[in-house]
Amino acid sequence: VSRGHRQAKGGAERELAAAIPAQMRAQAAVDSLDAASVNEMKANKKPQEILKLVLDAIAIYFNLKLASIQMIPDLE
Repeated sequence: VSRGHRQAKGGAERELAAAIPAQMRAQAAVDSLDAASVNEMKANKKPQEILKLVLDAIAIYFNLKLASIQMIPDLE
């Protein structure tokens, strides 16, 4: 294995190590959702853009198919 490959592997491993805590926090947040919270979100006919963004992130995390993507305004 070349030096470049070892360096790339080391960089990838460092990035993965840095991402794992965020992934664990995200999983804990998803696991903390209860049925009432999910039903409340489902009943919301016109959700705020931030909620759409969060739900998209959850769908991506679980590798679910997303609906068509639309640009959203800056979330300030």
